[in-house]
Amino acid sequence: MESFEVIVVGAGPAGTNAATKTAEFGLKTIVLEEHLEVGVPVQCGEGVSQQLLEYHNIEYENNDFVDIHLSKQKFYFAGQKAWDQYTMLSGFSTILLNRTKFDQMFANQAVDKGAEIRTKSKVTNVSINKQGVEVTVKTPEGNAPYSIKGKVIVAADGPAGRIGRSHGIKLPTKYVHAVEYVVKGKHSQTMDFYFDHELTPYGYSWVFPKEEYSKIGLVCRQVFEPAKRLNKLMERMEKKFNTKFEKINLIGGIIPAEEQPPEKTVSNRLIVTGDAAGFTNPYFYSGISIAILTGRFAGETIAKVSQKDSDFSEKSLMLYESKWRKEKPFDKRIYEGRNLFYKKFSNKELEIIGKFADVDKVGQITSIPWFREKLLTLKAFTNKDIRADWKEYKKAIEGMSLSGKWGF
Repeated sequence: MESFEVIVVGAGPAGTNAATKTAEFGLKTIVLEEHLEVGVPVQCGEGVSQQLLEYHNIEYENNDFVDIHLSKQKFYFAGQKAWDQYTMLSGFSTILLNRTKFDQMFANQAVDKGAEIRTKSKVTNVSINKQGVEVTVKTPEGNAPYSIKGKVIVAADGPAGRIGRSHGIKLPTKYVHAVEYVVKGKHSQTMDFYFDHELTPYGYSWVFPKEEYSKIGLVCRQVFEPAKRLNKLMERMEKKFNTKFEKINLIGGIIPAEEQPPEKTVSNRLIVTGDAAGFTNPYFYSGISIAILTGRFAGETIAKVSQKDSDFSEKSLMLYESKWRKEKPFDKRIYEGRNLFYKKFSNKELEIIGKFADVDKVGQITSIPWFREKLLTLKAFTNKDIRADWKEYKKAIEGMSLSGKWGF
């Protein structure tokens, strides 16, 4: 039976960044990926902020994973009237990725450091005991399943991952569903976000322009039938852009949508990371940035613990939790604002937010008197329209601002 020190399940950004760190430290590491190729299929809108790449020290100039670089984002808030006129413009630079090449870049980095990556390798069972870890691997060629032994395992097995759950870790129970069409043609010059709680409850929609095609999609809870709502979105966008879209492909997937950070992400000889742990941006439901961050933390933790605790106890692996809980993406203000924004605010509140919110000027969102004065200058609204408490507006906008600052 083959033996490794570190077994990583999943070759997305979380898994490969963990493997890079453990291999760099000299630990014998293998990454098991069930798909035929790393980064395929693409189940992602592929949009990230420039801040995200800079935050993680990722060089993006003249890199082939960059499809297009945009200097602006537009935010449209609420209702039919808002679909033709954006209500907030952000100066955040954004990048539309070639997600396959982006994921493969991280995989190549892991290999360069000494890790082994095996595709077409689906993990069907994980056994953890005092002696170590043993995984059962199935390949699509019809060969008999085989086993691999290890000292510690990183579960980066995606939003529907089972490894953590099967070993006593309480993982995501709330999800949203994302669906998008890939259509021919570049239909915008900016990265556009539409927040309309009637069309997309607990979510939003988007238009992301790439060099030769665009991605038009939405995210909302499954109970609201996202596929049907996507068709309504397409009708609106065809009217907005005065065109009939030529559809190339339909993409969909589930995304964790927890209302607070996970309670626990480690157990004896086990670390759960990325989407598998429920790590996503609470406002935008994006997971790339947190996957990179927590994947690296997982690898660094294993490397450090290997120096003094060969049994990789839960207690020693808690170093991983202490690392990620200190980071900006898990600021409680983001979650507080998100819960107000999606659970309490109607389109009327969104319309008010769009009148004066500016995600580039977080410093202005500091005092309740400032908010009161701003809101009272909106003569189009009556006191009956402004249902939310002043502090709730502040929390919602502050949360979105903080969420955008570290990248999505």
